[in-house]
Amino acid sequence: MVVVAGASLGVRAYVDHQWYVGVQDGRVAVFNGIPARPLGLRLSHPESVSDVSAAAAERLQPWQGLSEGITTDDRAAADALVTQIRSDVTAAAGTPAAPTPSSSP
Repeated sequence: MVVVAGASLGVRAYVDHQWYVGVQDGRVAVFNGIPARPLGLRLSHPESVSDVSAAAAERLQPWQGLSEGITTDDRAAADALVTQIRSDVTAAAGTPAAPTPSSSP
């Protein structure tokens, strides 16, 4: 019993320190945990859900594995990955970047 409890705590500690980017309700999201479901148990939960369409992201070659989850080293890396995905989706859609102020002569 002690071994099972110890193993359970070890797995939980490992899972709690893992991050990945995946899909939640059709949007790109940052998850805490691992993108796996052993024995039907979900080992992650969404921490934040972006406004970026997962379908639009998965149409782009680098993000085709998004629905399986893209692991990152930490939360900051996951947030940076969402920012990159947003940028790529925006560029692919041909949406112009935000205008920058220009000086008049």
